This record gives sequence, structure tokens and C-alpha cells, in this order.
Amino acid sequence: MKILIFRETELKELNPLILEQKGLAGTESSVVCLAQELSKKHIIKVIAPQIKQQYFDKVEYIPFQSYIEVIIHIKIFNPDILIISGNPTILIEYKFDCKTIFWQQNHPNELDFRFPIESLLKTSLIVAPSPEAATYYNKHYNTNKIIGIYNGVRNEFFNCTWCPEKNKILYIGSFSRTKGLSLVLKTAQELTKYNFYCCGSFNLYGYTDKQYKKYCETLLENSKNVFFLGSLNAKKLAKELCTASVCIANPLPENLETCCVSALEAIVVGTPLICGKSEILSNIVSKNFSITTTNLTQTIKSYFNKTYSYYHNKNFVKNLNWTSIGYEWESLLNKLF
Repeated sequence: MKILIFRETELKELNPLILEQKGLAGTESSVVCLAQELSKKHIIKVIAPQIKQQYFDKVEYIPFQSYIEVIIHIKIFNPDILIISGNPTILIEYKFDCKTIFWQQNHPNELDFRFPIESLLKTSLIVAPSPEAATYYNKHYNTNKIIGIYNGVRNEFFNCTWCPEKNKILYIGSFSRTKGLSLVLKTAQELTKYNFYCCGSFNLYGYTDKQYKKYCETLLENSKNVFFLGSLNAKKLAKELCTASVCIANPLPENLETCCVSALEAIVVGTPLICGKSEILSNIVSKNFSITTTNLTQTIKSYFNKTYSYYHNKNFVKNLNWTSIGYEWESLLNKLF
């Protein structure tokens, strides 16, 4: 089977080498990992920002400057299946002879005012980044056609064991308004006996929200218990997760997470997890030892003052590796033919 994956992103380069060197968002890492898994049985090409055309293992990564270049590559390659990740504009503007999948990563509240998802349902299969997101999408769009497959977790997180350092709290996520960094920094001001380590970056897909960055830096002016670690690759991030007493992944109440790979990574490592209470994310993390919160300060206090019954759901965890996720995609693709 010939499969082409198209990822439109503001990154300057997206491929396995970049993924190995840098910390990338869950969507970007998932695109690379899925391509690697599917290449075990199929011919795979990925069109995404690249410096040059190059191969990694059996996957060809192709640069593009415009939709016209993408269309030309699709016509030349003539794939059996086209997977579009992220922005579905190209599926709306063009009709393709092959079967198409819109790998939808965003919450409906982020896309409803931009794209006619209902019309895409008539022409493409929509795959959500988690079964819980698919349930939400189907209810929201009044359909039963959307399916969900988890964005997987890389092997580095399966190869370590939780061994916490006292009072170490680890926040993982981009340093953006929608991920809750400022809430974490305010909480750190109140809980000065704990050390807060933050993994991420203000630079999101080549763009920095300067006003928000300045606001966060103001919160940091007198903080002696907050440490920025930057964007870490999987190996370094797994080590930080192993030694955290607790991990925070998007603490905002009613956040718009549809999968949250950071939360899944913490679950795989076995690190207790705190995240904001929301309809999709709460249903995902409820499968394992985790706490959903509407008040981060009080939740952290309660966590450290109370003995929790630790439960590591190994059956849930074992199905989050990319080999298992690849099998799910393989089953889906076979049903299309």
C-alpha cells in the first residue's frame, strides 16, 4: 500500500533526526512515529517542512513551499491513502482520487469557526487522537463516523521507573496561554517549599506570544523555586519524569486537550499526574492514577499531605507504545480496502 502523510506546521524542519534532538509537540512527534511504524509494511512518504528531500530508514521526507507542490507530489506518487494532519484546508479546496483521512488533533472549539467539519465527514474519514476525543467529536457533530486512536508514547518512557525526589514538581507543556504555565507559576509563588521544574518553550511553531512571555517573566521575578529546563528530547524528558514527585500536564480547568501526550508519558513512566478537569482529558487519565483539578494550589497541598493509593494500570499502559498504535492504524487502513 502507498501512503502519503501531509503535515502543515510552522516548524522549519520535521523528521526523525529533529525529533531525536529536540522536544516537539505531541502532534509533530506522532506524525514522525506513525510514519516509521507504517513503513514496516507500506511505502510511506511524508510531506512536511524540510531543508531538503531526504530518507530516514524507509520513509521519504519531502519539503514543500505551497499547496501546488503538494498536489504535484500527490499526483506523481498516486497514493492509495492520503493522511492530512492538522490543517484540513487542502482537503476542502481539492478533491483527490485516493481515500483520504483527516487526522484531527484539535478540539472542536478551536476549529468550528474555521473549517466545515460536517462537510469533511462526507468526503474523508476523520480520526481523532484518542478514543475519548472521538466520543466527544461524535456527540458534538451529531455523528458516529469519527473514530479515535491514541497518539502513542515513545520507547524512552517505557524504559524507566518512577524514583521521585522530594518536593520536585514537573510541569510539561508548551509555554502558551492554552497550556497553563502562568497558573503553575502563580501556584509556585504560593507553595515556596516545593521546587517547580518547567519543560517547554515560549516558541510555538516559530511564533512567540511576547505579551504572555513578559507576563510569565514578571511572575518569575522573585521566584527562587522555579527552574526552566527548556524543550527536552524524549530521553532527557523521561529522566526528569522519573525523578518528579508529581507531574502537571495542562492544569487549566476545562482545557481543550484532545489527547495530551505529556499526560500519557507521565502515566507510562508511573509518575502521579495532575491535570485540569475537562470532559476529554479527565476521561483519558481516569484510567490510571491521576488527579483532575479545578484548584491547582489546593490539589498539590492535598497530594503531598495525603497518602494516595498508587495504581499503575499496566493493561492501559502497554497499549500506548507505538507498535500497538501502529497495529490499530494498520487495522483501520485494511478496512478502507
